[in-house]
Amino acid sequence: MDGKKFALTVVGIIVGVSLLIVVAMLLFFKYYEPKQPEGEPKTTDESSLLTPAQAPTIIVLNSR
Repeated sequence: MDGKKFALTVVGIIVGVSLLIVVAMLLFFKYYEPKQPEGEPKTTDESSLLTPAQAPTIIVLNSR
């Protein structure tokens, strides 16, 4: 019974720590904004994104 209790404790600690890491990463990426170089405005418009016509075509080889 001692071995089972120890194993469950270790697994519980590992699961708890990994959940804390996931929550910390989610909060970090939710509120993190990368620093912009001085004098360069933030680009929030979608004009710099590729349109479907500009995007490269993916060629699938050996498709059946």
